[in-house]
Amino acid sequence: MSPPVPAKVGKKEGSEKLSLHERMDHQMKKARSESRLYYKEPVGIFYPNEQGQSGYEPDVPMKDLMEFLPEAYRITKKKIKEDISDFYKSLDRAELYEPLWMQDGEVRIEYRFDTQEEIDKWKTGSDSAWNEGFSTCELVPTQNNTVLFRGRLDSRIPMTGHTERAGWAAFKYSDRRSFNRKRYFTRWQNFTHIVIKCRGDGRTYKVNLSTPMHFDVTWGDLHSFYLHTHGGPYWQIAKIPFSKLVRNVYGRIQDRQHRVPHQNVSSLGIAIMDRIDGEFSLEVDWIGVYNDTSHHEKFAYENYIQPIISPVGI
Repeated sequence: MSPPVPAKVGKKEGSEKLSLHERMDHQMKKARSESRLYYKEPVGIFYPNEQGQSGYEPDVPMKDLMEFLPEAYRITKKKIKEDISDFYKSLDRAELYEPLWMQDGEVRIEYRFDTQEEIDKWKTGSDSAWNEGFSTCELVPTQNNTVLFRGRLDSRIPMTGHTERAGWAAFKYSDRRSFNRKRYFTRWQNFTHIVIKCRGDGRTYKVNLSTPMHFDVTWGDLHSFYLHTHGGPYWQIAKIPFSKLVRNVYGRIQDRQHRVPHQNVSSLGIAIMDRIDGEFSLEVDWIGVYNDTSHHEKFAYENYIQPIISPVGI
């Protein structure tokens, strides 16, 4: 298939100052890379960092913080207005009576990529950003008002002694509410499928729903399923039932499975980790949810209940 032509948008290197999001992304990647490479000890009073925090970046000059304070204020003010609007909308509890008029085959498009503002809500990541590999990726807007997720997968392992396997890249929805609060996908509970309009290169990707809770032992919780692309120049509509999402923690499938809890879903991402080195390309038009009234399956996998005398419990 002929690759889509990237749109000529964005900033020239060195021509303008970095935005607040770009600045913070740079600082976080730097801090995470340093902490993953050199700081392997548990967090505690003997941790090399004064703050006792993994990935903490103490050397941010006050001058830089004050420089980006007006932009941070503008962004926070905008998000507070959105939160107030969302609050009044949530008073009617639409998710409770929404099924009364929802039709079979109804599709709600949640995310489009037709503006740079919408694309900026998605962040990319790869093993090279953590100094744990050599894969690269980027999100590029196209002239079709879509986004192109492209890059190169590389399964070579860096000679640091800390990494056992490498070769992954992903992009993830990272829009937050005011004061860095999460957005939850609670209204998705009335739908049965995730639906994605895309066209790829024939490779297999992975759709991830992040379901972290308050405690750090749950921060790696994901519910995932595969996205098989056809390849070629034609668009495909991929429908993934919520009932078939597999629970895993940092990519490791768990023995105890359960249906994805929509009240805890706070992010959506698409990753590639098929262990095939080389270029990859996935063009996405939109992502939404779909309702199929004939789909009655609650959960596709067996749930094992431990006996009472088991030390694990019920």
